[in-house]
Amino acid sequence: MLNNVSLSDMPNNQLAKQISFLPQIRVVPNITCHNLVMHGRFPYLGFPRIPQKADKLIVESAIDKMGITEYKNTNIQELSGGERQKAYIAMVLAQDTDIIFLDEPTTYLDINHQLEILEIIKELKRIGKTIVMVLHDLSNALSYSDKICLMEKGEVAIYDTPQAVLDSKELDRIFNVKCERVYVNNRESKQYFFSL
Repeated sequence: MLNNVSLSDMPNNQLAKQISFLPQIRVVPNITCHNLVMHGRFPYLGFPRIPQKADKLIVESAIDKMGITEYKNTNIQELSGGERQKAYIAMVLAQDTDIIFLDEPTTYLDINHQLEILEIIKELKRIGKTIVMVLHDLSNALSYSDKICLMEKGEVAIYDTPQAVLDSKELDRIFNVKCERVYVNNRESKQYFFSL
């Protein structure tokens, strides 16, 4: 349900104007970064999908926000994992939905790109987007989420704030680990450590 309307009752075009989804595994097309990002505008284009000036401006803005302007004419297959992920997030930005689903947005990225993508996601949240993401990196999930839905054998074990999830000790029980929070930089930032 979305705003009391069943998703199955919504035309695909209308649904794509409200919800965007970036899967973890996807085929990497043989197109330029700019053309990939333009795919985000497809729900707004009528037949024969000719972008208008406003669509082009939205795409340029999304590319700029992701810091990949220098790659806009580069084939997406030639980009590094982090650059490619930014291009896909730019496509989601161009789609301009209020709700964004991300499945493991940091998988296969080095630590620098992981943190960069998580900071971008934090910025999306700051500008009013609702982000629902799957993260298996528990430390990042605790550090970057407003709410955590911890699953156990396909069931919700707890759904609450990171602090409440940590205090519940459900993380420790489900994963058979000990989770500790430590503060760095005079308590300005917190990190989570896991041990057996």
